Amino acid sequence: MKRRVCLHGINVKQKAQLWQLVHAALPHSSVTYAIEENYLDDNDVYKVEQACFTCRKLNNFVVHCAWGHLIISDSIQQVADITVTFEADDKQSVKFTQTVIKHFLLSELDFILEEPDYELRIAQLKGCYCLENKTLIIVIFRALLYIVICLGRFMVLTNYGARFYCRGLNVLCYVSLE
Repeated sequence: MKRRVCLHGINVKQKAQLWQLVHAALPHSSVTYAIEENYLDDNDVYKVEQACFTCRKLNNFVVHCAWGHLIISDSIQQVADITVTFEADDKQSVKFTQTVIKHFLLSELDFILEEPDYELRIAQLKGCYCLENKTLIIVIFRALLYIVICLGRFMVLTNYGARFYCRGLNVLCYVSLE
């Protein structure tokens, strides 16, 4: 099964910084360039330049460098991403992915994890966290509520919180679980 990990560069000033970082990690890879542009609903747009580094050692390993902009409603978000695509079932591909991501994270650039799909990223930035499996959402929500209840009870038992706080959490959680 193919997996993707997207690292968003925080302090990247030029696209050459990303390209050089990936080229240093994959010196004998073949590179193809493309420009991707898509207009979405609500006048949202993403336009990115991509460099696709294909590793000659592993057929299942590809690194995409993306540089561009997301235009969301009235704001502009910079895209400075390195997306690693690998085969999760292949142990050699997973090990190589760990090595390459470690190389990226140990560089002088700062990265955070980000959604690799630009359409989903735009939807998330607009406040729509759409998960396909609704039962999974309910299970996660109930688990989080249970954790909040347990933390509230711990706070009351250790005198770190007030009793009304715990009672309010119990009522909130009981009503939302119904």
